Amino acid sequence: MKVFLGDLVHDWEKVSLWTIPLNVGYIAAFAQKALPGELEVSLFKRPEIMIDAIKAEMPDVVGLAHYVWNANLNALVFAIAKKHNPRVLAVGGGPIFTSANTNEEHGRRFFAAVPDCDAYVINQGERGMAELLRRFVARGGDVERLAAEAVPGSLLNDLKRADQVRIGGSLDIIRDLDEIPSPYLSGLMDPFFEEPFVPILETNRSCPYRCTFCAWGIGTGKLATFSDDRVFAEVDYISEHCTESMNLFIADANFSILDRDADIAKRLRESHAARGYPGHVSAQWNKTRPDRVLRVARELGAISEVGASMQSLKPEVLAAIKRRNLPIDVVADMIAKLNEEVGREDAAIAAFRPGARMSDIDRLTRDMLTARGYGDCLRHGTGHAHGIMIGAASREELAELRIYNDNVLAPNMITSIEPGVFADCGTFRHSDVFICTEDGARWLTEFPRDIAYGA
Repeated sequence: MKVFLGDLVHDWEKVSLWTIPLNVGYIAAFAQKALPGELEVSLFKRPEIMIDAIKAEMPDVVGLAHYVWNANLNALVFAIAKKHNPRVLAVGGGPIFTSANTNEEHGRRFFAAVPDCDAYVINQGERGMAELLRRFVARGGDVERLAAEAVPGSLLNDLKRADQVRIGGSLDIIRDLDEIPSPYLSGLMDPFFEEPFVPILETNRSCPYRCTFCAWGIGTGKLATFSDDRVFAEVDYISEHCTESMNLFIADANFSILDRDADIAKRLRESHAARGYPGHVSAQWNKTRPDRVLRVARELGAISEVGASMQSLKPEVLAAIKRRNLPIDVVADMIAKLNEEVGREDAAIAAFRPGARMSDIDRLTRDMLTARGYGDCLRHGTGHAHGIMIGAASREELAELRIYNDNVLAPNMITSIEPGVFADCGTFRHSDVFICTEDGARWLTEFPRDIAYGA
């Protein structure tokens, strides 16, 4: 049976950060393990590539990761799949449905809006999708026969035939996450390393806080972890194969919630020192243990920033959403300690080392600013060389930090690092000059980095 799985993005805007589709990678790896020899699985991120493949190959199953930002895109892809193969099983999955809101009313509303979707997998998707595929295979690939009865872990759209939404019962939670084969170590993710997609590393699942506005942790039980050996192996595998991105996203809800997260952070820092990757790590930090946050942050060093999210400062709002903030004085103390220890380093400077490609450093800076909402405000590259060509018009410098320059840094090269944000309210740019040493970078300038507000 031919199965297409997609985590699709609107890729026409050219300024977003697109991640490796680890979510559907987990679904694929678990399904292939559960149904050995039954499935031929292909993964997709770019919608135009998936649409062309659907038209050419007419798969038996099209499964899409469903979020608010790609809902209309998914509906279009489902419609195209049904047009070219009316017998295709179209499946959605993602946080729109969880055990907290899976009912007849919500199911009818969803399937009325997306009529070409035949089924929706709820909560953790691995077991639900595997069970759905197992039953689909057993029924000879017949969507109507599949929809005639409830399937555990899924909602089934039987509105056209029987005016019913069939809601399956709950499935057991995956408590040992190593039951899910690694999409990285199995090679499933390898094609996505050929483009500048950002890898995602998941080390645990669930969240103990259960904020009312968030689906993170619903249907997952207590915090579960992937084994240390597996996480370390994935760090090494990603760093060895990722050549088109300098970034890494950690998918945990609360990185630094566990003592072992300091060991993971240390492994990431060692990987950065040995291979130059990751150049920057993005994480959602633990919300209640500043001591653990500081310990993990120290291990990561300059390749990551620390954040303390505050959904509101109003006590009545925090009570309504069942959320507590770290006290402001605790956050301020964390900032002071980290600034004292890390100093003026940042990710672009941490990536400045012999053998690093100029384009990678520029891409790292662009990706970080894009992630903060400034992708449309970038007008030039990260930096330029210093030497006899500085200031020359139409220069083609060996050490320009530009997206198109794949030359590599070598000792004694001197460049500026001066990214700029050209926003409607004004332009913000800071410039420093560095020399590449045998093992990193040395500052040649001592300019202040504070923002001073004039009268």
